[in-house]
Order: sequence, then structure tokens, then C-alpha cells
Amino acid sequence: MPLLGECAETAKSAATNAVHPVMTWVPPYAVGTCRARLAESFGGLGMKDALTHLGLQFWVPTRAGGLARVGRAGDTGDASVTAFRDWGRTNGVRVLLCVYNGEHSWDWPLAKAAFATQRESFIAALLAEVTRLQLDGVDVDLEGTSEFEKDRAAYVAFIRELSARLHAAGRQLTVD
Repeated sequence: MPLLGECAETAKSAATNAVHPVMTWVPPYAVGTCRARLAESFGGLGMKDALTHLGLQFWVPTRAGGLARVGRAGDTGDASVTAFRDWGRTNGVRVLLCVYNGEHSWDWPLAKAAFATQRESFIAALLAEVTRLQLDGVDVDLEGTSEFEKDRAAYVAFIRELSARLHAAGRQLTVD
């Protein structure tokens, strides 16, 4: 997965066509690198000119329907989230809580426990964290194996409910 700012032409094209969503992520293992890239400029254009959304990939679901922070606390803690959020506000980029199930490997049973078995608790935890940190929404990046077909109905119900609740709160949902 490319890190922020790896291609000046992509940035230039995205800045010219700002109506199209352009998103990238800050993974928990490269927070410092990503922060530095946000400040870089390529031929007068920077990430602020190209991005519409920035996903902070700092959370994983828990089997009980909650959220757990990943990475080193200094890198992915509240102060870091706030710094990215404030950069986004200053530059017109929406900053999203990205929840994924692949900190060490893609863990479909973990994702399923959150969105199927503990759906209401998981949605409540996502909304609470987005509200607490004043983020612009949620990016869902739950990936798995061939078992997805079997779990499709529960996943779709989760996405529909989460979308409705986020939109009611004036926030966005993106799904990878």
C-alpha cells in the first residue's frame, strides 16, 4: 500500500478534479512518515490539495463489540488523532476513524464477532469514538476469506445501520 504523497502526478490530477473522492490511510506502523508527507509539496501541490479523506488506521474491533487501539500509544494516541484531525480541518480534508481487522493478519472471525454477533455494541462504540474525537466519520476495512458469502447478509445489515446512524449524526461512512 503506498504511503502519502508517492506520486506528484496523482496529486496534481486529484487537485484538478477535486469533486472526486481521494483517500489514503495512515497505518499504525508509519505515523511519523505519514505526518511528514502531509507537509511535503510536489511542484507547489501538497497532500492538502489532493486528498478529500484521510483514514486513521488505528482501531480494530473487539470480540465483545468494542474498539481497541493498535500501534504505539505515542503514535496512535489521542494527541496524534487530534493533530491529524486538526490538519484535516485546516486543509478541508475529512479525517475518518478507520477500523480494520488485520493488525497481524486478516481475522475474519474477529470482524464477524463485531458486526454480526455484537452489532449494536460495535456501532455504539464506533459512534462514541467518532464523537469523542470529533472525527468526520468511519472508514470500514473489514476483510476476510471466502466465508464472506456466508456472512454477507449480516455485514450488509451492519453497514446499513452504521450508515444511517452516522449520517443522522452528520458524519460519513466509507467502506473499503
